[in-house]
Amino acid sequence: MYPNPTTGYLTVEYYSNNTGALQLNVFDMAGKKAFNQSGNAVTGNNSYKLDLHSLLPGSYMLEVNYNTEVSRIKFVLVRN
Repeated sequence: MYPNPTTGYLTVEYYSNNTGALQLNVFDMAGKKAFNQSGNAVTGNNSYKLDLHSLLPGSYMLEVNYNTEVSRIKFVLVRN
């Protein structure tokens, strides 16, 4: 995931061993879902660009749900 901190666009890259449905969720620090995007992962390298310009500046948690795996990464959204 990059850049962190971000000014609005966040790129999520990962490697997948299989194809399947993917869910990208962004939560604020209070646990409220602020953004979500669905996609399909392919075998190999995957990349998603998230447009988070509608969110207020602050700290957030990105959650990636793929098959039975869940990954969470904290990031910061800032404005110039």
